[in-house]
Formats: sequence, structure tokens, C-alpha cells
Amino acid sequence: MPMWNGRALYLEQLFAPVATGRGCVRFFPTFRYCKGRQICLFLQTDNSRRLMQMQKDFTRKQILHSAEKLFVQKGFRSTSMREIAMDAGVGLSNIYNYFENKDRIFRTLLMPLTDELDRMLVEHHDPKSVERLVPELNSMGERFITDMVSEYLHVVTRYRRQLQLLFFKAQGSSLENFIDDFSKRCVEQIQVFMQQIRRNSAGSGTAVADFTIRLHTVWMLTLFKEMARQNMSPHDRRQIFTDYVTFECVGWRERINR
Repeated sequence: MPMWNGRALYLEQLFAPVATGRGCVRFFPTFRYCKGRQICLFLQTDNSRRLMQMQKDFTRKQILHSAEKLFVQKGFRSTSMREIAMDAGVGLSNIYNYFENKDRIFRTLLMPLTDELDRMLVEHHDPKSVERLVPELNSMGERFITDMVSEYLHVVTRYRRQLQLLFFKAQGSSLENFIDDFSKRCVEQIQVFMQQIRRNSAGSGTAVADFTIRLHTVWMLTLFKEMARQNMSPHDRRQIFTDYVTFECVGWRERINR
């Protein structure tokens, strides 16, 4: 046994990831010497925990990657858990240790997009922010329009694959009616926002019809849908969003100040 200053050096077992083909990874042992048996045992236990977590994280990512690919190709309804497990190199029974069902996988894939849409809805129409948002809308300077355009571009660029799944591949999932549900929440949120504007302006202005709010929400979502469907250059996307934001801001500004 090797020695270090007269003390035994105990062998510590580590694990290194090695690709084995078909997208699978297995963790094989490597070894190094460590000082002192108690330290070595502690490191072995700690490394075993980290190894297990690494394997779980990797398997989960593989499942999501395979599911996304199959959902894009076949749609939610026509894709089975067996196909996802096979493509990910995971046993069918094991896949349920990570996701309880196919719908949970689908919702996990789309969560970044749906969370972003929820954030935009609240941030753009927060009744507590009326005193800040209305002056910005009234001034509608170049900086305001640029920021709005950049935010929309961020959504359709970063989440284009998720938008495609949501608009074209969600039939049969719990997100199949997301657009209608989101539109209803927009109506509720924006009505509260408009009521706060009227209170802040001593009751001036008239109420906005629910149908008008819903119409503008559908317009925004339809724009996202077309951006996801069609291949456009960055210049064309920016120009379209600039036109959209300008029309929206001018229209709402006139409506608020009526």
C-alpha cells in the first residue's frame, strides 16, 4: 500500500462519464489516492451521492430532449411514453420515476414559455404600476418602443420551438386550450388595470369592452404564431414587431386619454 509521510494512502473510487453510443452515458470507476481512511470513506459517500444526482439529471434531460423531438415530429397525441423511453435509452418503467405521465413532460417543456407569457401579462398590466406605465405610454419615446420590440423578439427567438409545440402540436394535452385560457386571464388583468387608470384620473375615460381586450390579445398571440410558423430574417421580425408595437401603443394611448 502506498505511504505518505508514514501514513497509508487509501484508494478513493470516483466515477467518470463515458459515452456509449445512441446518446447514452454510463459512469465508469476511476481511482485516486486520498489521505486517511475516514476522509476517503467520506469522499466516497459524497461522490456516490453526486454521481447518482448526475445520472438522474442526465437521464431527465435525455427524456426531455427525446420527447421534444418526438412531439415536434408527431404531435402530443400521437407520441407515446414507450417511444419517448426508447428514444432516450430509458426503460419504460424507469421513465415514470422522472415524469408521472406524458402531459407532465409536455408541460415541463413548455413551462419556460408559459411562465414568460404570464410574466409579461402581469408586468405590462400591473395595477400597482399604473403611475409609471401610463406616462411611458403617453410619451412613447424611441426607448420605450425599442424595449417593447426587444422583449417580443426575445420571446419568438428564444422560445420558437416551444411556440411551435404550443400552437401546432398541443392537441390532446392539458395545454390544448392555453390560448383561450390565457386570453381570458388577459381580459381580467387588463380590465383591473384600466379601472386603476380611471381611478387615478378622477374617473375620466370610459370602460374598455372585454371583446376589445380579447381581440388585441388574440392579435398578439397570432403574431407569435405566425413568427413560429414562418422562417423570417431578424430584420423582418424586428420591422414587423416595430409596426405592431407602434399601432398598439398609439391605439391604447388614444383610448386611455379619451
